[in-house]
Amino acid sequence: MPTPRMNIRSTNGCYTCKNRKKKCDETHPHCLRCTGMGIQCGGYPPLENPDSKGVMRRARPILPAPGARRGTTFKMVTPGSSKHSSASTSTPAATGQSRTANEETSAPAEPSGQITTFSQFPDPPQAPPAPLPPLTTTWSLTTQPIVPTQSRDVGNPPINSFASSDQHLPASSSNSSAGASSRELALPRTANNRPEKVHRQIAPVQMDPAHVPSDFEHSWNDLSMSGQSSSLGSLSSGSSRSLPSLSFSNSGEDDSTSDDEDPEGVGQVMCITPTPDPHAQSNTLPFVLQSYARWANFSVFEPSRIAYRLRDNILGRFSNSQTSRNRVILIANAITAIGRDTKYNARSTSIVAMLYDEAQQSIGHVASTQPSSRRELDIPLASKAFDHLVEMLLIQCWAIGPRNLMGLMHAAAPVFRRACPEPPEQLVSLPRILLEAEFHLRQFAESDVLLTLISGRSMFFKYDVGFTEETWDRIAVEDGLQWLRGLPGQFLILLAWINGLCEEFGTNVDPQIVAGIENRVRDARFTPGISSDPILTVRRLAVKECWRQTVYVYLYMALCGAGADDPRVARAVKAFTRIINGVKPGHNPDNFLLIPMHVVGVAARRRQDRDSIRRRIFGLQKGANSEMEGLYADYQDAYGEMEGIVSGAGPSTSVEAQKPVKKNIVVDDQHPFDLDIYISSYKGQAAIKRLRFIAANSTTLQADALRLAIEQVKAANVDVNLYHQLVTEYNALPSVHKQITPDQDWMTKVKAAKDAEGDRLQIELKTYTTNLIKESTRMAYRDLGNFFRSLGDTGNALKHYSKGRESCTTASHVLQMNMAAVELLVEQLNFAQIYSYVFKAESALESASTGAAGAGSGKGAEKPDAEYERARSKLQLASGIAQLGQGNFQKAAWTFLKLEKNLDDWLGTLVAPADIAIYGTLAALATLSRSQIKASVVESDTFTYFIEQEPYIREIIDAYTANNFKVVLELLDRHSSRHALDVVLSPHISLLTNLIRDRALILYTTPFTSIRLQRLADAFGLSLADVEGHIVRLVREGQVKGRVDANEKVLIATQVDARAELFQRTLKAGMENEATARKLILRMKLIQNDLVVKLSKSQQQRTGPSVAQDEEMAGIIDIQ
Repeated sequence: MPTPRMNIRSTNGCYTCKNRKKKCDETHPHCLRCTGMGIQCGGYPPLENPDSKGVMRRARPILPAPGARRGTTFKMVTPGSSKHSSASTSTPAATGQSRTANEETSAPAEPSGQITTFSQFPDPPQAPPAPLPPLTTTWSLTTQPIVPTQSRDVGNPPINSFASSDQHLPASSSNSSAGASSRELALPRTANNRPEKVHRQIAPVQMDPAHVPSDFEHSWNDLSMSGQSSSLGSLSSGSSRSLPSLSFSNSGEDDSTSDDEDPEGVGQVMCITPTPDPHAQSNTLPFVLQSYARWANFSVFEPSRIAYRLRDNILGRFSNSQTSRNRVILIANAITAIGRDTKYNARSTSIVAMLYDEAQQSIGHVASTQPSSRRELDIPLASKAFDHLVEMLLIQCWAIGPRNLMGLMHAAAPVFRRACPEPPEQLVSLPRILLEAEFHLRQFAESDVLLTLISGRSMFFKYDVGFTEETWDRIAVEDGLQWLRGLPGQFLILLAWINGLCEEFGTNVDPQIVAGIENRVRDARFTPGISSDPILTVRRLAVKECWRQTVYVYLYMALCGAGADDPRVARAVKAFTRIINGVKPGHNPDNFLLIPMHVVGVAARRRQDRDSIRRRIFGLQKGANSEMEGLYADYQDAYGEMEGIVSGAGPSTSVEAQKPVKKNIVVDDQHPFDLDIYISSYKGQAAIKRLRFIAANSTTLQADALRLAIEQVKAANVDVNLYHQLVTEYNALPSVHKQITPDQDWMTKVKAAKDAEGDRLQIELKTYTTNLIKESTRMAYRDLGNFFRSLGDTGNALKHYSKGRESCTTASHVLQMNMAAVELLVEQLNFAQIYSYVFKAESALESASTGAAGAGSGKGAEKPDAEYERARSKLQLASGIAQLGQGNFQKAAWTFLKLEKNLDDWLGTLVAPADIAIYGTLAALATLSRSQIKASVVESDTFTYFIEQEPYIREIIDAYTANNFKVVLELLDRHSSRHALDVVLSPHISLLTNLIRDRALILYTTPFTSIRLQRLADAFGLSLADVEGHIVRLVREGQVKGRVDANEKVLIATQVDARAELFQRTLKAGMENEATARKLILRMKLIQNDLVVKLSKSQQQRTGPSVAQDEEMAGIIDIQ
């Protein structure tokens, strides 16, 4: 057991020196150190009662947080008492003095506006407090369940001690109510001759749960809970169970945390207990507070600005209800588990997975419900769903990677829109969100903009960034989110503005707009912040200035199309590196410069600049978890591959050494691949893209692939420049004996035709736009988008499709434009942007199908329904390709397996039926169980259609279900060239093959209590050494329950108590049946009391009575 650290620091210094952590000379009445430095001395703490040896000891001062106002008065308010009860005992004269002092004092250091509020649920109702017990002069401070509260009376010095217990308490004022009576403790006068007062209330013995106050304004600096007799059970329930409490600590405030870990004393504000044991029930609350304080110091840019309110919020949630308390404790355990071991372990993985699943369920529950026609009712419901999402966003630096975060943001996007007060047809105002919205809305908007900055995808929403000069100035002063990541609100608005312009116009932006944004960046001003540590102040200023240079780089490269050699970009990069080189590397500020360094690092041309950025980025890798560590590894590889290209060829660097390393897929008799048959399933851009990919990754097929690509381009009469490029590449191959002569006549003819068509479409668009004919304008944008798509100009095509949505007059037209954009993105394999446009298309599809259903049923309605079903299948295919491209194999498997065959024109132009069979089968074998594969693959009527297009896929499935895993691996190896040359599957085929092999090993060994490794090697067609390595790895990862005898080469399975497992399953089934029965009884009672909203006649006619009953029964089971 470690020996506790002894407190050897002096406690006799003045308040000012202790707050500044300086040695005090203890000169009375004012410290000479403070006088010499020209600052006001805060005075000395009074003497307490003599100790057991008769020595007079000074009270240990608990200093206020840096930036807090001097003269803090502390109140102790019990649960259920009135928040303003302390004012009832103040005399008019005292009240006037306090008001005058407040008016004469400077503004508070804490930021105004709403700060972090994790929970957005409504407060419980407050009931009148119970009568107070009679007051006695022998009442002890540590024997009552009290909750401290902070009242900031500006002008009074800090209170650091209470009067001794033998002082007489003044009688209550006659004007005070019985439920809000209070007492005042007379305290010594301060240096400026103002009496210090502490208002205290006595807690009632019992408290009803409804009496719990919903809003806390606590301070835990000077007061703490007694761990002996102080029970907080009345805070949340009427039970007498002992709950966590705090005790006074004998250790100094400087010993709890080091200056490096907590330079501003956030841990002292949150909790003064040094290291509480989380397993002791009385230490639960200190443990929770300390965990949140650790999170604040690690991942918050200015933790001192939110320390008080964060602590008050935690106390409020801890005492609100048992459910709220459990969730607070769970999050604290997650922070502690991940903080102690940044590499994922079983504990941290399970907690984070639980929080992530709850966030998804909370968002999905609201997203699945129809929006209310009354916005004032729908907004609070949507806001509640963000409670779990915000918690995941706040622990993202430790717990989840950017891929999972983007998936969670995608699911929460529709709920965010419903939580905003703007009408659906109006854009969300980003300045309003920064100034007026709740924290969770600001957090989502900032994450949306920053994810676009680092990923290149489109934002989930196009924000309204319009503002007045007054609003612009208010954002500079009242920015309510700068404390989190260090990004000033003005720069956030400019980044959103740049993202919107880039998505809509690309690099064809009016130079005056670019100049206006540049002026805004240059003239942006921000407050440096207040901190007791001047080094921290310098670091924070450096972070904000680095964001300024980052916005410059992003502006020039995104909107102006400038390269890294552009003088404006080079100037911004030089300023950025000069700033970071002047600040010492460390978690602060490097953790808050991670995004700026990634953006600026792309444009850094000088080796010393790249080395400076690289060292800081990979310096953070030491504390990264497994998800983020893989991301840093990818950055390391990217920097390594870019080094030669960016720096240029030196004297000893050959041109070949600068080229990126490409795969060389072998095609021979053991790994056959018929290129002609393969490419015959595609046409247009899909065929060209795949042929170019094959040419780049297989030297055996390079010449044939380029030749076929040239034929495809010429047959499609599309891009002349691409045709010339392919001919040049083909003629440069050493294996080509007969070169291809470019067809100049064809090139001239096609170029003239395309130029004429482009001019015609531009003139039509201009005419329709001038005449304000919306339908014609929409069609003109659509035709121009198709024209640019045929040329391979993805940016302009996507821009015109997006502009066409603004001229749509019906939901069906919006669906058409979104479907065109989705088709373009799938063709270009832009996985990041597919999600965004699929979401927009799904929203338009729901609106269009609802409108068609409301128009009535008949023969005329059958055609729109069929079209909507085809559109739904196409969107499902696009989602599956995006999920597979981003490595979400399980989601991709379910998406492909549920796919219908009514894809029409997408088969061949985007994918082939054989591709769907391969994608769905490999993803299913890698992630699904045997029963799921049998039900969804083998017995599926729809997916069988795709399997029939590729015979060897049927052989793999049959061998897998028959436990013939050797044949499975042999077939995968034989057709590995086909998989590796697929443009979508190629990056993931190695991982998918390994997952299939591992799952097969697990299935094969499950029935055995012991099995020889040689038998496994024979069954899988592998060597004994390879099988042993795979089994040992699976055992270490916990996927195989057992142990390996290395001498005998035997796998011995861990024995499981089948009887205990049976009992557990029985108990679980019983509890589930009991819960279902209770829900059914509740439903019956609701029906008996006529509290159920019945379906209208039109809905019954449309759905039918049987469907209505099924939906009603499903609603019973899904009651939460």
